Amino acid sequence: MTAFATALATLDTLRSAASDPGALAGLSRPKFKSMFGAVDLALESAVKAADGSDKRTLVGLRRQFKRAAGQVEMHMGVRYENHRDRIEGWGQYWADLDGQIYDLGVLLERLHGSASAIGARSTSRPIVVRITLPEDEPNDQTAEGA
Repeated sequence: MTAFATALATLDTLRSAASDPGALAGLSRPKFKSMFGAVDLALESAVKAADGSDKRTLVGLRRQFKRAAGQVEMHMGVRYENHRDRIEGWGQYWADLDGQIYDLGVLLERLHGSASAIGARSTSRPIVVRITLPEDEPNDQTAEGA
C-alpha cells in the first residue's frame, strides 16, 4: 500500500469518527500517532515532489494538519482523565476537525488520482483545494482592460 493509499484510508477512518466519536473510544496514543503519521508521510512526500505555489499550499496544509494532530493528542489526554469530557467535548472537536480532514482528503485524492504519479501531472494546472478557514474570503477583484 502506498503512502497515499494509507493516508486516504486513515482520513476515511477519521471522517467516520466525526459522525461517531464513540468509534475511537478505545484509540490509544500510539495508534493515534500512527494514523496521523501515515497522513503526514503522504503530505511530506507530496511537498518534496511539488514546486511553486503548489508547494506553498502543501506546506501550509501540512503545518495545519500537524497542529490539529497535536491538539487532538492533547485532547485525548484530557479525555482519559475526565469521563464527562469524553461525552461532551470529544464529538464536537471531531466535528470541528472534519472540514480539515475533508480538505486533506480532496488534496491527496487529487495528487494520487488519475495521473498516478505526482511528477506526471501538469504543473500548468494549479491544485485547487477547498479551505474552510473563517479568515479566507473570496477575491472579488476583476481584471480591467485587455
